[in-house]
Amino acid sequence: MQIITLGTTGIQVPALGIGTWAWGDTLFWGYGKDFGAADVKAAFEAAVASGVKFF
Repeated sequence: MQIITLGTTGIQVPALGIGTWAWGDTLFWGYGKDFGAADVKAAFEAAVASGVKFF
């Protein structure tokens, strides 16, 4: 996984990350209607298994 530096901060993070806002938001993303905790867990585990470390 490619690592990048955030601006001039010296903080290094993976170039690829996954946003998780939708994983628990009921107002905009309908959490609990079309997907639930088991789906979120499966998505997280698949991402980690694929090498994603930046959430």
